[in-house]
Amino acid sequence: MDEMQGRLVSAGPGEPGDQDVLDRTVSEVSEILGLSPDVARRVVVAFVDFVVEPLERKLRDLRPADVGRKNPFVYAALGITSVEGLTQRAAADITSSSIEGLVGNWLEEVAVVVSGGVKPGGGADLQVDRGGDAKLVDLYSIQSTTNTKNSKGRTGDEAALKTSANVLRAQRRTVDLYVAYLFGRQNTTELRGVTHLSSREFWDRVTGQEGFQKRLYQAMPLLAPLLAGRLNSDWAALTEAVGKQFGDSEGNLDPTKVRL
Repeated sequence: MDEMQGRLVSAGPGEPGDQDVLDRTVSEVSEILGLSPDVARRVVVAFVDFVVEPLERKLRDLRPADVGRKNPFVYAALGITSVEGLTQRAAADITSSSIEGLVGNWLEEVAVVVSGGVKPGGGADLQVDRGGDAKLVDLYSIQSTTNTKNSKGRTGDEAALKTSANVLRAQRRTVDLYVAYLFGRQNTTELRGVTHLSSREFWDRVTGQEGFQKRLYQAMPLLAPLLAGRLNSDWAALTEAVGKQFGDSEGNLDPTKVRL
C-alpha cells in the first residue's frame, strides 16, 4: 500500500472503512472516465489531497472569531439567531466559499494526470510532450474559467508562456502555446500567437477522448462520499465556544457581543 492510500485507512479490522470507499470509487471513476485503474486511482487520491484534506483542516481549525466575523444581519434575515444555528450555517458557508478554489486546484491536477504531462514551472502550468522523440511540445497556461483574470493578467500569462517556449525552442523543439479554461469557455480562438481553447476542446485534447469534460462532471457525485464521510460534522465544541463568546443565557446571539 502506498503512502497516499495508507492515509485513507481508518477503520478497524473487518470494518468497511475509507479504503473500501476509495477502492469502490476508483473502480467507478475508471469505468465512467475510460481511464486505467492506475490513472483513475491518481485522480481519486488527488481529490482527497486537493479537496478533502484541505477542507478538513480548515473546518478543524475554525474558531469562535471566524464565526463572529460573519455578518449577523445576513443570518438574522434567514431567521438564524441561535448560537447553534449560526455556528452550523457559518461552517457550511465557509466550506462553500473554500471548496470552489479547492476543486479548481484539483481539476488542474486532473489535467496533469490524464494528459501524462508534467508541471514544468516557470511560465507554464502543464507541458505535454508529443511524438516519440519528444520534439513536439504543447505548453498550457491553465485558468479555472473565463473571468478569473483581467486583460492584463491574461497578457502576462501569454508572455510567460512565450518565455518558457523560447527555452524549449533553443533546444530545437517545436512548441505550441495554449491557454486552457477548466470550465465555462465555449469557443476556441487564437490571439497573439496563443490558442485559447474552449473548455470542451481542452479536455478532449489532453485526454484524447471526445466528451471527457461531460463525463468528468458526471463522475463528481462518485467522489462525494469521500468528502461527506470525512468532514467533521460534530460542532458541539465550537458551538459551546461561540456561545461563551457571543451568546446570551438562552442560547441566542447577544447583540451586545457580536459586531453589529
